[in-house]
Amino acid sequence: MPKQARNTKRGSHVRHAAEQVQHAVEAAIAARAANPALALTLLASQHGCPYFVLWRRWKRYAAARDAGDIAGMIEASVSHRGGHNRAFTLAQEAVLRESVLAAAPAMGAEQIREAALQLHRDAEVAAGLARGVRARRRFSASNGFITDFKRRNRLSSHRTALYHVSYREMAGRDIEAESLDYITEVRSAVLAYGERMVFNMDETPVSLLDVPTTGIVRTGSKLAARLTTTENTGTKITTFPCITAAGDKLQMCAIIKGKTARSLRKITDGASPAIRSVRLFTSQSGWVHEGIMLQWLHDVVLPHTGGRPAALILDSFRAHWTYAVRIAAMRMQLELIQVPPGCTATLQPLDVSFNGPMLKARQAIWLKHKLAFPERRDSQQRAVERAQLAYASISKAATRSAWGKASLID
Repeated sequence: MPKQARNTKRGSHVRHAAEQVQHAVEAAIAARAANPALALTLLASQHGCPYFVLWRRWKRYAAARDAGDIAGMIEASVSHRGGHNRAFTLAQEAVLRESVLAAAPAMGAEQIREAALQLHRDAEVAAGLARGVRARRRFSASNGFITDFKRRNRLSSHRTALYHVSYREMAGRDIEAESLDYITEVRSAVLAYGERMVFNMDETPVSLLDVPTTGIVRTGSKLAARLTTTENTGTKITTFPCITAAGDKLQMCAIIKGKTARSLRKITDGASPAIRSVRLFTSQSGWVHEGIMLQWLHDVVLPHTGGRPAALILDSFRAHWTYAVRIAAMRMQLELIQVPPGCTATLQPLDVSFNGPMLKARQAIWLKHKLAFPERRDSQQRAVERAQLAYASISKAATRSAWGKASLID
């Protein structure tokens, strides 16, 4: 049988009594702040709190008020019993609480533990404390800590519910206000970090056959310009270009469908210089996921920023906004800015005036090679090469123009 809980009733009574004293002291301090002529002895008697507790807290409160320290005034009115054992200050716990409430999707206990451990490590580094100091008990963010943290901050664990919201159902959104806020946020980032430190990345599928939209036939034939192929026209690879507001282009990346790195051999064997300049990833779906995002941030974005403050514009695709991705970006001093859902065609530079010209360039390259070597088979390797050549062909002026057409720079 499970062990019987003990002292539960007594513990709840002790906690309730401490809370009552805390409320009484807060009320007494508020009354004294409103009317300094009131004596502390009278206030202690009226509110039913110990005089010396009220006197100590009022002394701290008055000192913080004279110094103009609002946070200190708030902290002075709160009980500090057991403060030597606390993992966080009141301000630090407030940061943790806000990060939990702002998380999307909602956090579970394990995610709260990870966030608490990271915050504790950051606090120790900021305070200049060594991790190996024996005098300090190691903080583990135990289940007890999480339970107490939730109780102190009036947080509860509820069942999750998944709601599907289509863009039609979101028709009540104020798109104009969202767009204005987004443009303002991006322009502020450009002013704060510089055009070279503000990026836009987006995934783009590339087909094995970048067939031109039109072809020449005899007038009046009423027949399409036919092209024949032995390849599966549905096969695609995922590329994700990344451009800066200054017109620079980060390394082109591509995702090949496969389970292991062996899947890349069909791309790397006998690869041309253009292919070797592409950063390759694999995924079972052939699409981006959290692991690829984290690796891309580390391998491609970080070498460009050098850890300096920067901003990255992303659409609302789920893999872009996982908890791990947001934490990694925060550690890199990388601000993530989301394009308002449904507005990428007008507000995302890559969609506004970059992916289109790059598609046209891919089609022109494919047709040129097909006319020169009609017997040559299409392959994923050639698709990656074509994507890189088209990416490199877009000029710096055209790249920067895409940002201007999205109203993000002048």
